[in-house]
Amino acid sequence: MRYGLTLTGLGLTVCGAAALGLGLGAFDPALAARGVLDPAVSRFADRSSWFWPAVAGAGVSVALVGLLWLLARGRAAVLRRVTLTRRAARARVRAAGAGLVEDLRAVPGVRDARFRLSGSAAWSRLLISVTCDEDADLALVRGHLGQDCLMRVRAELEMYEVPAVVRFRLICGEVAAR
Repeated sequence: MRYGLTLTGLGLTVCGAAALGLGLGAFDPALAARGVLDPAVSRFADRSSWFWPAVAGAGVSVALVGLLWLLARGRAAVLRRVTLTRRAARARVRAAGAGLVEDLRAVPGVRDARFRLSGSAAWSRLLISVTCDEDADLALVRGHLGQDCLMRVRAELEMYEVPAVVRFRLICGEVAAR
């Protein structure tokens, strides 16, 4: 797709440079003195009051279609996410996340854990949110994550070098009593 756009852009650039050279008289000064439109078309345009507004409308329509296409491509590039359309892939992510959450909840002081795979296809990441008591040993939780939990999840997902972002949320004892 990008090769086609590149070749089209190069072709249009060459055509534009040739038209500029023709208009400046680089090829033939007699051609530079001629009008842009054929005399028959020029006479038709002079007699028809709708001709130039129609040409302008067609040009604006083509420009708007191109702009909408460009915006759609840009939006698709920004919003491109890891596509997990197959049920097997979704089930694999759910299973890996469930195992990780189960392991984290077994650590003393951890109340809840959430797991999510996000990002684009080229740059995905694991987002792990861990809710702990305020007196929980975060080094123990972090060590438990680093030892084999993350390695096992990465192996289950077959994404061995995907980065992980771990967010800790501490809950005070007063809030915990409610």
